[in-house]
Amino acid sequence: MKKILMLTVMSATAIIFSCNSAGKEQSDNNKADTTAQSKSAFRAEYTCPMDTDVHSDKPGKCPKCGMEMVKQTQNR
Repeated sequence: MKKILMLTVMSATAIIFSCNSAGKEQSDNNKADTTAQSKSAFRAEYTCPMDTDVHSDKPGKCPKCGMEMVKQTQNR
């Protein structure tokens, strides 16, 4: 009887600790996702002052008119 009781307690303890650690990992993953989203929320984008339909994620010249692209920070 003592062996069965001891096995039950050990099993319950193992289940409790495994559930707790799985929740912690999920919580850590959610924090990482939130951080990545907040970093990408403000993204620099470059656009041509003359051709406003031309957009780029890096500086350079507009492929339509050759003007320098202008940096614009947008909240996404």
